[in-house]
Amino acid sequence: MAGSIVDLGNGKYKLIVELPTTVKPDGSKKRNRKTKTVTPSGQRELDKMLTKFVSEVLSEDYFEPDKVTFVSFVKDQWLPNYAESHFSDKTLEVYEDHLRLRIIPAFQHFRLNQIKTLHLVQFFKNLGEPGMKADGGKLSGETIAFHHRVLRSIFTTAVEWKLLKDNPMDGVKKPKVVNKEVEVYEEEDIAKIFEKLQHESIKWQLLVQCTFTGAFRRGEVIGLEDKHVDADKGVIHVRQAITNTKKRGLQIKDLKHTKHRRDLHMPEQLIADLKKLGKYKKKERIATEEAWKPGSFFLFSDETGRPLAPHSVTTWWRRFTQKHNIRHIPFHGIRHTSATMMIAKNVHTKTISARLGHSDVKVTLNRYGHALEAADKAATEDTFGGLFERKKG
Repeated sequence: MAGSIVDLGNGKYKLIVELPTTVKPDGSKKRNRKTKTVTPSGQRELDKMLTKFVSEVLSEDYFEPDKVTFVSFVKDQWLPNYAESHFSDKTLEVYEDHLRLRIIPAFQHFRLNQIKTLHLVQFFKNLGEPGMKADGGKLSGETIAFHHRVLRSIFTTAVEWKLLKDNPMDGVKKPKVVNKEVEVYEEEDIAKIFEKLQHESIKWQLLVQCTFTGAFRRGEVIGLEDKHVDADKGVIHVRQAITNTKKRGLQIKDLKHTKHRRDLHMPEQLIADLKKLGKYKKKERIATEEAWKPGSFFLFSDETGRPLAPHSVTTWWRRFTQKHNIRHIPFHGIRHTSATMMIAKNVHTKTISARLGHSDVKVTLNRYGHALEAADKAATEDTFGGLFERKKG
């Protein structure tokens, strides 16, 4: 099927491909043609463009970029063909929540190529206004920045796939995120926590002790298996984490190719206790062979060998602190406490960053800037303060 060309002037041409007419339900016929406007450098390129356009139109996979809606691109193209293979299950779940709650409602009536930088600037201005949360409050800077990440990914992908010439997000500044001062436990809190832990099962004792000592993320500590504890070297190998999403439930996330993958030196007694827990788990598996789930061998599991769900750790921790009248901060605060304890002991920032599994030491500096400043001030006074003391008389 041949195509035709119409000279529009000013170096622009319209490529036309006539397709068989379609018959409407009332019997009338509708003309079916596909068009595309191009700006070739010469006749030879124009001819090539027409040949290529005819081929594209006749292909079963052809669709018209100018008619692609924002919603159809996100749901039918970006999510299945990009996002699902580039983001973790948990990150993807957060992205989808932001899309469902605010992004799609804001742009659902737009074609993809209709969304301009000014539309996006106004959208982010609106996100910063009161009333954007379900409770009527304001969104945090971190949440607004997450919307920026989602939209930048969508439009960058659209440009890479030749659906857009320019990225409208290029003119939208990334929202500032003010790192809140992390909430941590004081020495008297820690002493009380370790005292009250003695009344809990060995599983919960070791889970909390591991988190304090290794500054584990919640998913990392419940992802530990017996094989990850190296008694000879006194090391725990952090190799995986447990995630939980609505779509896929509990999943093992491999930490390969990330800074989260690391080896942590641990106290000798803790390593020995973890090995004892491993032996106990093996006996437990033998006693409940029929119910035990095959495959992995998690140290912190239920009676069937399944790893603890992240939310169950959160629930247990809240009940534990309430039961013993301990000041409650989220379970992740134990990790922050571990980091600030190392800072107070003047451990080198690069060592702390590696132990935390941060992608860059800058993350550590930004997250714990207040604690680092306090430690620097104390170290300065202890090291040099005496040089400036003046003798009396």
